[in-house]
Amino acid sequence: MTTILRKATGRGALLLLTMLAAAPSEAIRAEEPSLTSETVAPNTRLMRAIWRHQREAVADALEAGASPNYIAPFAEFKTEFRGAGWAERPERLISALGLAAQLADLPLMQTLLDSGADLNLHARADQSNLPASKSGLEMAKQLILKGYRPTAQDITSALNLRATPGWEDWSATVLTAPGVPQRLGAIRAGTDPDYQRLIAQQADEQNQATHENEAFERQMQAAQQAEQTNRDGSLAIGAVDIGDMVCSKAGSYHTKYVAYIEGRNEDRVLLKILGGFNRNATEFHANEMHWDDMAKWTPCTYRVN
Repeated sequence: MTTILRKATGRGALLLLTMLAAAPSEAIRAEEPSLTSETVAPNTRLMRAIWRHQREAVADALEAGASPNYIAPFAEFKTEFRGAGWAERPERLISALGLAAQLADLPLMQTLLDSGADLNLHARADQSNLPASKSGLEMAKQLILKGYRPTAQDITSALNLRATPGWEDWSATVLTAPGVPQRLGAIRAGTDPDYQRLIAQQADEQNQATHENEAFERQMQAAQQAEQTNRDGSLAIGAVDIGDMVCSKAGSYHTKYVAYIEGRNEDRVLLKILGGFNRNATEFHANEMHWDDMAKWTPCTYRVN
């Protein structure tokens, strides 16, 4: 299977992925490790509980000493990684409050805030502590009133969502928050420092995904070549007759050669060389006659017109 890197259709499209992503399915949550293990550190228990919307377990982890400002990679509390969504890179960092906000779990957000979560703590440039749902409008207003400073992620998402039905009030709340109107010109011009960090981070991740896709493609090609080599090697030349076409096996020479069998002598064959796939290869030349080991040749698996 080949992983497709979805391309954004515009500068704002990539920024909307986080805000519009759905919460993980119950099927995926059910695969996560148990929260009851006494060997699991409180901070890890906290993140697992948030991920699985286990509100009592969140309270238990906080009571056991977990930090409401804990930051962790997804690999610490999640075991299944499928596709290219916001939660599908094991090494990606996220804070406890950012995770609850991304999952739009308003009660969990309130629990973390009541426990002292820092409103403006972000693990990454693209992280938001505003709930990713239209139903979180009142929570977003509450956070801004308490001193939350919208990030470049929040602002660019609001700019792109302000004409989307149902998101107008949320967007207006972000775009009119203290300090945001003064930043809009710099963000549109690309000179806002937070916006530059956001774009740089997205570019790095896109480059990383591209390299991973290219590496996967190379692995697939190598596997296909190995499979073809195995198929070629499994074909017995003993069944061919004089006059039949044969090809050199992969790895026998610097290129694949094609020849006719002109004669046989036990484990040797007399070949009339037709040519090679690489014209710079010099082991054989077209129209020459050559005795060679039968084991180096196999019936050609394609038809030459």
